[in-house]
Amino acid sequence: MAILERFQAGAGSDMAPEPLYPQEDTYLDEGNFSPEQKLLHAIRGVEGNHYAWGRMARLLCEDDYYKAYQATSGNFVAVDLFSSFPIFPQIMRERYRDRCFGVGQQMVRDAVSALQSHQDRLRQDLRIPASELLSDEQKKVFRIELNPRKSYGRQLMQTAIADVLYDPPSLTNDEHNNTEALKQKLLRYFRSSTILFGTRHEGLQIDGKGQWQTIKRFQIDKTLFGVFTQLLNSPDKSSDQIADQVYYLMDDLAALFARQCLPIIRSHKVISIDMQDLAKLLEEGRKSFPAEFTNTAFFQRASDFTGDKHIICDGTVLPFGSNTISFYSSVEGALPFYAHSFPHLYRTRYTNKKTGLENDYEVGFLPFAASLASSLKPGGRAVFFPWHIQHSDPEDKNNLTSVERFWRESGLEVEKRVYTREYLVSEMRFREQILTEHSPVFTDHRRKNFTALVVAK
Repeated sequence: MAILERFQAGAGSDMAPEPLYPQEDTYLDEGNFSPEQKLLHAIRGVEGNHYAWGRMARLLCEDDYYKAYQATSGNFVAVDLFSSFPIFPQIMRERYRDRCFGVGQQMVRDAVSALQSHQDRLRQDLRIPASELLSDEQKKVFRIELNPRKSYGRQLMQTAIADVLYDPPSLTNDEHNNTEALKQKLLRYFRSSTILFGTRHEGLQIDGKGQWQTIKRFQIDKTLFGVFTQLLNSPDKSSDQIADQVYYLMDDLAALFARQCLPIIRSHKVISIDMQDLAKLLEEGRKSFPAEFTNTAFFQRASDFTGDKHIICDGTVLPFGSNTISFYSSVEGALPFYAHSFPHLYRTRYTNKKTGLENDYEVGFLPFAASLASSLKPGGRAVFFPWHIQHSDPEDKNNLTSVERFWRESGLEVEKRVYTREYLVSEMRFREQILTEHSPVFTDHRRKNFTALVVAK
């Protein structure tokens, strides 16, 4: 599969990332309690109510997330709406970094193959001219040292590409300048970076279930410049000659990777929004997860509210400009499920701009719905689950119908998806199955089916 197709491959494709919960058994059993009993005790022992959905949020939203990624252009911004502690946004950040690393692996694999090939047999855009200056013995050394997937040379190049894709430099409309900017950033990594990426799975687990995945960074005592210098070392060449050869080779590789990165590179950002003060949200979040989770690197990253990762908003309208957001998610969020808990959102009137009549809609979150419709990019999507209001009455159902009608009148596509309780619970990991005992969505046992609303622009 081409690099662009791999990068854009969504959930469910043959190139999708590995499952978030790999089957490894590293749980340390203590005493006479089974892993299930210990996990059950740990989760039931939490005090807070800021639990958050991970696996289920992915099940409900991830396909649409990737569809929005493929269908929108420019900067990709995803926003999780009032869904308590931002676990799902961090999951998607980690998965995107993992996808960037996967693309880097493919680029490096192709480059290592190109280094060992006759350049005149390759397409122009895949050629590495500096490899023609390598002797047969040097090419043999490169083949032996770089062919293994875990070799430091390969991993250093893969990490550099993944970092550039995940955190690209500022780009302009000038293709030549953009390629040069990417090349120079890659060269800085090649000359001085000693960082490698690896995947870490943390958290309580039962046969590998219930873990969180993070991309860890670890340091080695080598740079790519040092690795290449060692590989090209020859008694018949001076250190300056070897250095020149290394720089020439790294320059060609950086130029190759920059050309390949440019068509697929885009800024990727996942933001969470909540009405609560950040300090209070963090305090409640720590109460809502057992220590085995809060002590993980994943939880610490999810707790990082610096920069623009997390926004405080009262929910009346969304604080984004027109055509700026690619994806919205709301899984057991304030709107619509907990609407009765936020009267400032739910009972104000809304004036229809076409008719000028105030009584056309009386549902309070229509201003919110209008700002969502406006801020979605063409090709963007939004997923709301569940699409009903807690303790709903006929008026609530009419109000939701009014929101659906408003979005349709605004030119958006509106789709309802029905999930059975049995299906959702069967797809959850053990931690989330326990959360169904606390979630008002699931404690209403009269409800056997749940509806998700998907909006597409």
